Amino acid sequence: MANIVLRALLVLLLTAAAAVAQEPPAGAPQTAPLTAPAPVRPADPEVIGGLLVRGPGIVMVMNRWFHLLGAEGLDEDAQCTRDGAPYACGIVGMAKLAEIANGKVLHCRLQQFPGDTRWWGTCSSYDPGTRAPVANAPSVNQEWVRTGWAKASTLHTDAYRADEDAARAAKLGMWNGTPPAPAAAATVAEGAARVLDGNTIVVGGTKVRLDAIDAPELSQICRIDGRTYDCGEVAKGYLLDSVMGRRITCALAKREGDDRTFGTCRVAGTDPATVTSLNERMILAGWALADRRVSEAFTRHEGIAQRERRGMWAGQFLQPFRWRQGDR
Repeated sequence: MANIVLRALLVLLLTAAAAVAQEPPAGAPQTAPLTAPAPVRPADPEVIGGLLVRGPGIVMVMNRWFHLLGAEGLDEDAQCTRDGAPYACGIVGMAKLAEIANGKVLHCRLQQFPGDTRWWGTCSSYDPGTRAPVANAPSVNQEWVRTGWAKASTLHTDAYRADEDAARAAKLGMWNGTPPAPAAAATVAEGAARVLDGNTIVVGGTKVRLDAIDAPELSQICRIDGRTYDCGEVAKGYLLDSVMGRRITCALAKREGDDRTFGTCRVAGTDPATVTSLNERMILAGWALADRRVSEAFTRHEGIAQRERRGMWAGQFLQPFRWRQGDR
């Protein structure tokens, strides 16, 4: 029954979304200001519990999503070579992280850094009996780098650089062979797009996060007419429908304090003056919010989606960043 409801909802929403392929003309009446968002509880600086792997270096403890500080995992689709044969080292790396954390109660200290909207954590083994971290135990972050299945990230700390050097010298993990080459710096990416989630696509081999938007997480649940549905999956599906069979071009940018590649992306060959970007489409369709933490550029688009009850605005939902903080 749930699948039938979801399919019907998708048909209704995607049909309605076809009308938002173009942004209203510049002279159109402005929408009323958005109502003030619900108060956001301060994020806890620490969490204790079991760890679930949600992506390369992205984990969840007690419903809190964060990145492992100082440890950089390979993308899920990364390919390495060993003895001349390719293998999926990105998947192996994530499996190794899950193995390290398996069966452990962990104490994770969380923090943020200027210019970076993400939360970062350092997780160490925790003894429920003494209610204290296990003395002299390496963090999960450090163990992962020591196995050779993660690189030492120096974005916010250089604490594990020596551990990576030791793993390289011992030819452990990805270093027992040839890891993927770092992506070359670029200002433009163009080609067919592969959709990872409602925020992220891969274009021409470059992983691009759509700039200034925040779409629901793949596991996120929203509500409509008293029923729940997988709004993260629907958002991904809408973005997939927007790029399918089309060549995409992205203007790329970096932000100080953040190592991700951000982009404003559109169908190649279209006129930016008359055709909306993918970033705008996602917000106008109601499947992403304007990320006010980094820009006010798309607040008007969000107001249109809210007023016309498009996408998530047709029901109830949590702002994606609040979902990642553990609110439910």
